[in-house]
Amino acid sequence: SVGGGGPAGTAGPNGAQTGGAPAATSPSCGPLTNSDTGVTPKEIKVADVLLNLAGAIGNSAVGQPSPQIQQQMAQAVVDDINAHGGVDCRKLVVTYYEANPIDPTSTQNICLQIAQAGVFAVIGGFAYPAASNDCLAQQKIPVLANIAPTPLEGKQYYPYLMSTTPDPTQDYANAIFGMQGRGFFTAAQGFQKLAILEDDCTPEINRAVYDDLIKVGVRTNQIVKNDFSCPSSGFASPSDMSQFATQDNLAHVTNVVEVTGGGSFKEYSSAAQGQSYKPKYLVSDYNGFLVTATGGTGPDPNNFDGTVVTTDTRFGENNTPGLTDPATQACLALFARHGLPASDINGSYIGGGNCTIFELFAAAASHDPGPTRAGLAPGLGQVGRFAMVFPLQDSIYKVPGAMTPVKVTGGDFWWTIAFRASCTCWKVIDPTVHPSFQ
Repeated sequence: SVGGGGPAGTAGPNGAQTGGAPAATSPSCGPLTNSDTGVTPKEIKVADVLLNLAGAIGNSAVGQPSPQIQQQMAQAVVDDINAHGGVDCRKLVVTYYEANPIDPTSTQNICLQIAQAGVFAVIGGFAYPAASNDCLAQQKIPVLANIAPTPLEGKQYYPYLMSTTPDPTQDYANAIFGMQGRGFFTAAQGFQKLAILEDDCTPEINRAVYDDLIKVGVRTNQIVKNDFSCPSSGFASPSDMSQFATQDNLAHVTNVVEVTGGGSFKEYSSAAQGQSYKPKYLVSDYNGFLVTATGGTGPDPNNFDGTVVTTDTRFGENNTPGLTDPATQACLALFARHGLPASDINGSYIGGGNCTIFELFAAAASHDPGPTRAGLAPGLGQVGRFAMVFPLQDSIYKVPGAMTPVKVTGGDFWWTIAFRASCTCWKVIDPTVHPSFQ
């Protein structure tokens, strides 16, 4: 449990461990032991992976903070947890690593460094692409990540892959079935033919999207597939995207489902806009699309204007007057106590994820008697409904999961948002919160 404790730790240089004084003992703690790798009677050592995009892209190009600011936000949450007794009566000690997820060599090297560092778990994990956290799971290091494993991936590596977000197949199910309810696939709203713009990075996700489209009544002869190879740089060829847009325009495609990164889709939408071609788009938060949509790697705003999304995130809350939630308010107060601006949470940095992920880790560990690496996921399964901070909706962690003994991913509620070119932002158009489609 979280309670009691000594002074909080302070941030150190990149790669250096940070942490405060040993946790204070209390009768509720009982005898504490070296229960597993990275766990002592006084500390739990974890790694936190910071996003460091290199070259022309850079973090700022996708609206994300520098590694230094990321560490500052994370450490504020860690300090707050430690000031209130730490995790299960132990201080949380964090080692920070910077990784460029677009560079496989970078992520592989960091994975090996983390494996050799003797940490208990990894927080955040690698941000891109799908399956990037498998290398850590192969080392039997639990990862509580910002991106979720697919169902098959979660089953293969259970109990080592967990997330604050929904698995991509669930994310797309909420987008597809939610938009079915809004008439997206009906002739009355102009539907005739649909194109799927998809890379081949994760065939499991592509199959799930196709199957769900069939389930909502789209006929196979109404579907065009725009397939392309998984882009090694994270961005597809602009000429390929332009060609797809031209083909779809000539084929009278009325609706387009995006199953790739935002940087690739940007070129498609730009080419479409240049042809005065504006199909209706269906997107999810796959590869962080909803945040990149509002930045430099987002779609052409005029071409994308008016796109409606049924999303299992809270995107749009920060731009819609009168909407807030208790978890986000608590995180805003925490950041304020540590001298961090509210814009770190409700701006493009979406730094409230730090409150969610570290506090969820603390909750899971407090339900694990060890704690042990193999016991963290079962502990997570006892957390139940967990109040998450913007931009995430609340999630329910329970026993059993769909394909694993424990439900280890988020994504249990959705609402409806729309993209507005006038602000290059998302706004909530229906704040009704619905349970996710199963």
